[in-house]
Amino acid sequence: MSEETKQSNETPRLKQLLQQQEKIKKQIQLEKKRHRDSENRKDTRRKIVDGALIQNYARENPEFLSILQRLRHEKITRQNDRELFNLPPLPKKDEKQ
Repeated sequence: MSEETKQSNETPRLKQLLQQQEKIKKQIQLEKKRHRDSENRKDTRRKIVDGALIQNYARENPEFLSILQRLRHEKITRQNDRELFNLPPLPKKDEKQ
């Protein structure tokens, strides 16, 4: 049955309900997006606060600062992230260490 035939067989009440269904579907999608966006903002804020806490603690504790520097050197692999912390580039995979 074609889409045109289906629509001609719909009663006014059915058409109204289908329109409401579509409207509710869009509202649900929008609410899900808002929730995801809110959770992402909270996650970003947690990371910022954690980062500030870690940096302040590292300034006051040389032993912890040493551990943090070692972790940065070992675990940060993206070149632009390494540049942010003034870390040397990692050797290329085909280079021998």
